[in-house]
Amino acid sequence: MPYADPEVRREFQRQWVARKRAEDPAFAEKEREAVKKYRASQKAIERRRVYARDYYHNLDPDLKARWNERMKHIARNYRARKNWNDLEYVSVLNGDPCCYCGGPGPIFIDHIEPQSLGGTNDWDNLTAACGSCNSSKNATPLLLWLAWKRQKWKRSRTGRNL
Repeated sequence: MPYADPEVRREFQRQWVARKRAEDPAFAEKEREAVKKYRASQKAIERRRVYARDYYHNLDPDLKARWNERMKHIARNYRARKNWNDLEYVSVLNGDPCCYCGGPGPIFIDHIEPQSLGGTNDWDNLTAACGSCNSSKNATPLLLWLAWKRQKWKRSRTGRNL
């Protein structure tokens, strides 16, 4: 739009739409269909939101308490940017097994490259890790930690230091 002022821009849009409607009768029909489609999608979104709200409020109190505790656990163990997309990503990670050992259990969010060594909170630097892997990795770079873990595994299998 060539205008920075919102009122002028709206007037420009109104005039443009009026010209298009006058020039092309099919434009008005396409516009009506687009509005119907948009309104239908908004109704579907609202239905899902209401269903989720009602489902949560009708839960068994014990189940609701466990759910709230899990969400607190996720928020406590997640120290990255706090926006809805990141929280959605964390909830996806929370269903995954540990990426290092494959074990189930309580999942923590681990920084592949530690923040203390310049790692970021971007999604490509976060992964799911079980408590034991997360605490043993601590602030160690991934490759060093994997080498240490492999050596520890070999020692436990052979019973001697390599």
